[in-house]
Formats: sequence, structure tokens, C-alpha cells
Amino acid sequence: MCTECLYEPEVDVKQTFPIDKLRKMHIKKQKQSKLQEIFKLANQGMKFKSMISLVENVMSKFAKIQKIQQTKFMI
Repeated sequence: MCTECLYEPEVDVKQTFPIDKLRKMHIKKQKQSKLQEIFKLANQGMKFKSMISLVENVMSKFAKIQKIQQTKFMI
């Protein structure tokens, strides 16, 4: 609770702190949240690239198999 709330009835002084401290805590949490979001996005990007690579490999193998089958068909 901020020190401005001291004037409210039934407020314990031990539960109050300066509003600047509250502001600093909020800014710190926002920065941590942004860093976590950036990390998640980077991680998702790496997973997406890996998935694309796997799809390319499968498509390449499929194309090779198709060429072999076409060659057999022509013979």
C-alpha cells in the first residue's frame, strides 16, 4: 500500500511504502516480462526454422523417390 493510504482508517503503517518504490517495482516487472517475451519469440523462431528444414528434407526425399519411379516407369 502506498503512503498516501495512511490516512485511510484501519491501515497499518507497516504495510505502507513509498509510491516511487511501487513505480520502480512495476517498471522492473515490465522489463522482465518484455525479456521473457523476446526469449519466447526467439525460441519460436528457431523451432519454426527447424520445422521448415525438416519439411524441405522430406520434400527433397519425396522428389527423389518420384524421379526414381518415373525412370522405372519409362523402362
